[in-house]
Amino acid sequence: MQPTFIRIFDKKNDREILINVNSISEIQVEYVVKGTGAQERVGFSVGLGEARRNPEAMRVYHFVVNGNKHTLVANPGSPVMQMFDDIYKNAVKNEE
Repeated sequence: MQPTFIRIFDKKNDREILINVNSISEIQVEYVVKGTGAQERVGFSVGLGEARRNPEAMRVYHFVVNGNKHTLVANPGSPVMQMFDDIYKNAVKNEE
């Protein structure tokens, strides 16, 4: 299998990082909704149940590569985000 790389921007260190998708060991999905009124520019983490009920909820992916944690916020139309959405949609689901 040929490696697939994604390119993300590390704002903290002001650099770009190319990551081999096959090296991702864990992906955590968080759901965030925008605040309202004075808190409109702030996002608030919500649980899965609330995210399913709220069409405004956005996915935030936290993923681990070689022990380093990275975060990507939903960005419609981004090919990198599309790759994560495809992984999410194709993941085998454990029904409880």
